[in-house]
Amino acid sequence: MFIENCSISNYFIDTISFQIFKSSHSFYFQFSIQITFTILHAYNKTVMDSIPHISIVTPVYGCKTSLVELYLRLKETLETITPHFEIILVNDASPDGAWQTIVELANKDMRIKALNLSRNFGQHYAITAGLDHAKGDWIVVMDCDLDRKT
Repeated sequence: MFIENCSISNYFIDTISFQIFKSSHSFYFQFSIQITFTILHAYNKTVMDSIPHISIVTPVYGCKTSLVELYLRLKETLETITPHFEIILVNDASPDGAWQTIVELANKDMRIKALNLSRNFGQHYAITAGLDHAKGDWIVVMDCDLDRKT
């Protein structure tokens, strides 16, 4: 069962402040956001005890339908290189219900790390959250939509 072999933790990243100054006027604007996300920890002694050689970080937004195919392609390709890899899928509050698909994939393969941002923060923050949890010697950042741009 999912709850038996996984735990969910909430993380609160320090508040990030932005400051905007306009030089010719005494205009000063400051605002802060607090970034929160949930990470799904999957435990499997045989796979996760070794440090991954390769980490794939993928922000997820609006691509629920391509997640299974993405996983299958990554798994097939990475297993030819090393069995010690991790796929970090970061749900950036995708409106299409991608989180449920990510959880299902994480339940099937313990090499998948599932991160769920509390709201849509944008691709850069999603990538940063994934990079913060990547443990591989090599890290690859890629889109989740399988769109080839050649």
